[in-house]
Amino acid sequence: MPQGAAAPPPPVAPPGGSTLQLGALGRIRITPPRLAIGGIVIVAIIAVLAVIGSMSNSAGGITFSPSTISCSSPVAFTTTTRLPSSVHAGDTITMTLDGKTVTSATLSAGGSTVQQVDGSWIDVSTSSLTSMQSLCAAGGSAGGFDVLTPGTHTERVLDSTGKVLAQGSYTVTP
Repeated sequence: MPQGAAAPPPPVAPPGGSTLQLGALGRIRITPPRLAIGGIVIVAIIAVLAVIGSMSNSAGGITFSPSTISCSSPVAFTTTTRLPSSVHAGDTITMTLDGKTVTSATLSAGGSTVQQVDGSWIDVSTSSLTSMQSLCAAGGSAGGFDVLTPGTHTERVLDSTGKVLAQGSYTVTP
């Protein structure tokens, strides 16, 4: 601005809100209702992210890959168990299959069991093609458990009070 020239007048907001200039995008009129809606949307997004974050620390689960298997065409079978961060090393956990106790053990890191940075636990175990073929040849039962008999089978991990920490199902077809 040249010396001695009058300063330009300050911008005046149009009635009902202000106008925001976004370069090449043009002008967007920000009215009180739009501002309120934007605030509500931001609060909703933060709430959803908080819920998702808390679920990742507290949720456990068991997944099977593949989720459907058959002795007519056996494959390697992987079980991935996730336990929540509320479970600690030294806690006693019990694994059940179809409501029958398979084993109870003290949780500790090592072997296929790894504690994650957030405190949760992951255990990945794979039954090889050969072991699956042997189990099929034995009629799908092992140690009194109908592991590969046709139907849906549910595995659970329980804490010492009987609370379900993780659960998952797989299906066996003929």
